[in-house]
Amino acid sequence: MKVFMSADMEGICGIARSDMTEQSHYDFGRARELMTGDVNAAAEAAFDAGATDVWVRDAHGSANNILIDRLDPRVRLIQGWAEVARMMDGIDSSFDAAMLIGYHARAMTPDGAISHTMIMATRRLWYNGVELGEYGISAAHAGAFGVPLVMVSGDERLCTEVGEVLGPQVATAAVKRALTRECVACLPLEEGRGLIGQAVAKGLAAAPTAEPFVPASPIEVKLEYHKPIHAHAASLIPTVERVDDTTVKALVADGLAAANMVEILLRMA
Repeated sequence: MKVFMSADMEGICGIARSDMTEQSHYDFGRARELMTGDVNAAAEAAFDAGATDVWVRDAHGSANNILIDRLDPRVRLIQGWAEVARMMDGIDSSFDAAMLIGYHARAMTPDGAISHTMIMATRRLWYNGVELGEYGISAAHAGAFGVPLVMVSGDERLCTEVGEVLGPQVATAAVKRALTRECVACLPLEEGRGLIGQAVAKGLAAAPTAEPFVPASPIEVKLEYHKPIHAHAASLIPTVERVDDTTVKALVADGLAAANMVEILLRMA
């Protein structure tokens, strides 16, 4: 079984504040260690569950966060961004299952730890009228290659959103609970990583019959910015239509094209 993991940082065990996820912060080195620890917990559980090949895509910030010298030596690591920055870059139809480690709730979610959608200029994002966070972008990207998303880890609000949007087939590991966006009640590391391992095992057990997340084509990608000037800039793209002062939309073929469109729209902000 070949497994693809995408790892973000905001939903990692022990990370409570947005500044801790930024390279300039004094505690960023510790955040990298914590991120590597969660990825290792997921990878170990995947191998224990029968995975023969595990790839991890570093998908936060510079995409150079996971400490390769502390990473499970069986794991293949993808770091750095290509011309189009996508959190699932490297996935293709050869994979049997996808997982998201350390993800977070969508923007405008006060009870989500460090909640946002890609960048702070974004208020809301929809595919075919369904509001999504980064987990939805990633799930649809995997779905374009026929790969089902089977597991996610992050805070309680993320797990609730994933259940609402993607359904119960996705196993979840809630490693912390947001008291406010920047204040979190964290589980002990051992307990949180134990939950990650349990969710990985559950997700992979269900993978052979799991359905990929494939929104109906064409997918209407709609994005709301905080500022009208960003919507105006995006509306200058020939395939993009302005909906109102702060919102634009575009039609695309599939989840890969949707991930590309989101990246293009974000560059307008």
